[in-house]
Amino acid sequence: MHLLGFLRQCSQAGLMHLSTCYVVGMRDGRVGEELHDNYNPTQDANFDAQREIDSLREMIARIETRAESPELDRALRRQALGRAGDPAAVPSEQLEGVLKRNRARWARNRLLRVGLRRAQHLGWPNTYTFTKSLGESISPRHGQDCRSPSSAVDW
Repeated sequence: MHLLGFLRQCSQAGLMHLSTCYVVGMRDGRVGEELHDNYNPTQDANFDAQREIDSLREMIARIETRAESPELDRALRRQALGRAGDPAAVPSEQLEGVLKRNRARWARNRLLRVGLRRAQHLGWPNTYTFTKSLGESISPRHGQDCRSPSSAVDW
């Protein structure tokens, strides 16, 4: 989407997109090079790539909000302080650094788990192939208005 936005701002630009490699999910046999709108390996007729992206963005926002919540902060503090639970035992600068790293680790692990579960539910083996396929599904929709003599997008 950022690339298409950039192309719209250019007077002399073009984009030729060729890759469909790795986006078909866990399928065997010959796979054609046709681009299918809203492709998903499970062939769920209700699947919509844009709706999926919007849902993923909402999920990311929820996880990021949870990562900053007082509840998680208390849990991470207890974990960082160990069994003693004495805040005086750990210098505050060191404690804040540990909390920051653990909060980022918690968010990253949660995002990976949720994303992988969603990808596999829809038939992709990992988040790379899932997000690559989503991009390939929505790019033609959003790139249609980039076609002009000085700015072309070929699908």
